[in-house]
Amino acid sequence: NRPGDFAARWGGEEFVVLLPGTDINGALKIAERIRKNISEVVICCADGTDTTVTISIGVKTQAPSLDSSRLNFINEADKALYKAKETGRNRVCHAE
Repeated sequence: NRPGDFAARWGGEEFVVLLPGTDINGALKIAERIRKNISEVVICCADGTDTTVTISIGVKTQAPSLDSSRLNFINEADKALYKAKETGRNRVCHAE
């Protein structure tokens, strides 16, 4: 919703959402809103049935510093995503 926020496809089935200036509580709140909104979408199938989809979300926050590493940031977010998948899917997990 803010001009600096950014969402894009990242690889085959993954997406990235960048929220500059957002702390962990704000990021978790937005991630949960995204998860909930997607799970409420009803998709009409060609055979006449309806279905829904779910998503697993990994959240990582970091204040930029001279020691910051993009690769480490991405790896930590990826670990949080896999934690969400491994602990039952359709949930939000954050990097510790």
